[in-house]
Amino acid sequence: MFYILNQNKETVPCDLDTWVRFFEKSDRFIVNDMINDRYVSTVFLGIDHNYFGGTPILFETMIFDKGSDFDCWCQRSCTYEEALLTHELALNVAKGGEIE
Repeated sequence: MFYILNQNKETVPCDLDTWVRFFEKSDRFIVNDMINDRYVSTVFLGIDHNYFGGTPILFETMIFDKGSDFDCWCQRSCTYEEALLTHELALNVAKGGEIE
């Protein structure tokens, strides 16, 4: 249920104590951008959000733009590499593009 990121950006399962120590010292932000006054953020969650089993969902990308159709657009990812791709997708959406 709990995960940390190692030096190679790989997710590693861990116990609660290790997770707490990691989150006390680590920056959970993977990448952040501003596009057309829209804030696009991708973060490492560190807790599995796949509540139905299967591959752990550990990253979240969101668009914040209060009052727009894009506000709180959200997509989650399983790996660091997928999170980066999802961030690129969110940047396209924030620019007014379509979801591919």
